Amino acid sequence: DLEKLAQYSSDGKRKSYNVSIGDAWLDGNQYNWHTSSGITFDNQGNLWVASYISVLWKLEPTDPEQADPDFIFHDVYEGMRVTGMAFSPDNDLYAIEENAENLYRYSSEGEKELVYDFGNVPGPGRGPGAVAVDDDGVVYVGTLGKIYRFDNDFNPEVYADVSTFSMVVGKDGALYALEGGHGRDYSLVRVASENQVEFITNTVDGQKFGR
Repeated sequence: DLEKLAQYSSDGKRKSYNVSIGDAWLDGNQYNWHTSSGITFDNQGNLWVASYISVLWKLEPTDPEQADPDFIFHDVYEGMRVTGMAFSPDNDLYAIEENAENLYRYSSEGEKELVYDFGNVPGPGRGPGAVAVDDDGVVYVGTLGKIYRFDNDFNPEVYADVSTFSMVVGKDGALYALEGGHGRDYSLVRVASENQVEFITNTVDGQKFGR
């Protein structure tokens, strides 16, 4: 199921959904999405899917007010292999491109802009990364070794010595990151401010997250 896009209910049950691709309606759970690179929602409720075949797809709900909508497929951006992405309050998409290890911004009008070249970062702190954006539009990038926060001029500064490829901003404004990997057990941590890292857990129902 590594190439599938599954939908789950709040109680952990897998749910069915359909996607309109071309002239056909297909079972979304069975379609081969070629994805393990990340998903996110924009401000209009559209689901964005990053495929490892270097494509970004948008799934538009047929009825945004419906609890279990079907989706309409859109092939949006090609030629970019994304490992992490997130939308800003202005609905700009920030994404890490794996091959070049660069941070790009896609405007709501579809314009692509290089924000930062991580080849300029010396030593540790590179590698495929995660992206998160808070309610103030501040962009965070998680990499192998560090989480970076970008200032208003889009210069990166080390925010926490956390190695992560998956993180989100919580309702409380803190970063929640899955720390570990590369031979280390994963754990969920909370980063409330610069270098203030709080361990939350590394197990679910008594089972460790793994590595």
